[in-house]
Amino acid sequence: MPIRIVRYGITMILVAACLYVIHKGLTKGIEFICKIVIPLFFLALVYMIIHALLLPGAITKFKEFLQPDWSLLHPTEIFAAMGQAFFSVGLGGTFVVEEYEIKTCDMSLFYKGGEAGKKEFARQLGEAMRGIGFAILTGHEVDAALYDEAEKKIAEFFETTTREERMKYHAKRLVSK
Repeated sequence: MPIRIVRYGITMILVAACLYVIHKGLTKGIEFICKIVIPLFFLALVYMIIHALLLPGAITKFKEFLQPDWSLLHPTEIFAAMGQAFFSVGLGGTFVVEEYEIKTCDMSLFYKGGEAGKKEFARQLGEAMRGIGFAILTGHEVDAALYDEAEKKIAEFFETTTREERMKYHAKRLVSK
């Protein structure tokens, strides 16, 4: 019998079984099937764990896994792991759901708006900093070509220097009092 016919037959049986479960409803259909299937998933998991541990060299590798090399752990990895844990438990989603708008502050008010303009710019910037701590500055009259040039220089710096050379410029974090 060709394999296509067997696959088609299995597909039709599964479709019919699904339709029957749906027809039976929530309690007599889906809940009943879940009471059978969920323990089967658990048994399959136990089987896979036992099988994996019985593979040649598995116990040795498992012991290596449980004895980490702490010398390879640095603050960067710790903070990355904490960030991942933060989002994995759902806390990150709690904060991401809130919509943040990056405020735009017009620097031309500061430069050309007199005393009232300076106060308005300071108010806008203060509001932005109290909000999310970021602001988009407009009206600064910085030539757009400088952005492109800066991007090229930064790329060149990272492409032509070693990590050790770049670390000379690494900013030291100071603890605020």
